[in-house]
Amino acid sequence: MSEAVFSLEIKPLVDEVTDALAKSKKNQTQITKKVLRVIGAAGTKKVRNRMNLTLRKRSGDLRKALGYYVPKDQNQNFAIIKFRKKRATEKVYAGTKAFVNEYGARILPGKRKTLLVAGNGYFRSSKEVVIPARPFFNPAIQEYFGSGAYLKDVSDMVTKEMEAIWG
Repeated sequence: MSEAVFSLEIKPLVDEVTDALAKSKKNQTQITKKVLRVIGAAGTKKVRNRMNLTLRKRSGDLRKALGYYVPKDQNQNFAIIKFRKKRATEKVYAGTKAFVNEYGARILPGKRKTLLVAGNGYFRSSKEVVIPARPFFNPAIQEYFGSGAYLKDVSDMVTKEMEAIWG
């Protein structure tokens, strides 16, 4: 797995906003992209906040790798919140770390019968290591979109654009 990609399609919302602004002189594509950027930035912020609560100090690399983008293609009306690919300084892809933290994992020995696990200054032998699930991504996204909080962000941005257009 080279990277984890989580995406949300908000086409119905974008269509409503685009229709409402159809009479304006501004380019509809620009306004749509602005709406998507507002949602992408706010969604990323919510995930980072949840990450701080759930993972505490262990979230450093994931926080740095978390980002969003809006595709440049005019026909694609969605924002993608994702973990960027591995940087040269990282040993494991951020997407893999995010997946393990979100859903948990069970590590079994490969060729040997046991794993050598480090802990508290000593090593011990174990037949398996279970990493518990510490979900942070899905709860943050569900909270943001499920509560309708994103509508306020979009409404504020549209209001700002309307004021810019009609003074």
